[in-house]
Amino acid sequence: MPFDGAGFPANEYLQKIDTVIDLLGTPERWGKGSFRTRDGRYCLRGAIRSFDKTEVLGPVVLDAIKQVTGHNYYNIERFNDRHSTNHAMVVTVLTKARENIVTGRFPMTATSAIRLSLIRRCWNRMTGWCDRSV
Repeated sequence: MPFDGAGFPANEYLQKIDTVIDLLGTPERWGKGSFRTRDGRYCLRGAIRSFDKTEVLGPVVLDAIKQVTGHNYYNIERFNDRHSTNHAMVVTVLTKARENIVTGRFPMTATSAIRLSLIRRCWNRMTGWCDRSV
C-alpha cells in the first residue's frame, strides 16, 4: 500500500507551505522590512503568519534557509531583510521547505520541542477534565 499521508502532519504542513508559496509566488507580492505593506506585499515571516497562526512552519523554513544559504539565521526576518536576499532566494527556500516536508524531514528545534511539550500538557489536562465532567 503506498504512503498516502493519512494521519501524518505533513498534509497540514503541505497545505500551509503551498499557501505561502502561492502568496509569495511573484516578486510583486514579496517585500522587506514589514510583515505586510500597505500595497499588500508580505515578507516571508508575514506570509507564514497570515496563514499559520501557530507558526509550525517556522522551524521548517529556518532549516530550509540553512540548507539553501549555508548560514544559521536566528529568525526568518533576518534572512528575509538581508541586503543580498532576493525573491528568487525566498522561492528557493520555500521550495526546499516543501521538499523537506514531502520527504518527512521535520527539524525539532528547542523552541518547537518546548511548544510540542506545552501542547501535549494542555491536551492531557483538557482530556482529563473532559473525562471527569462526563
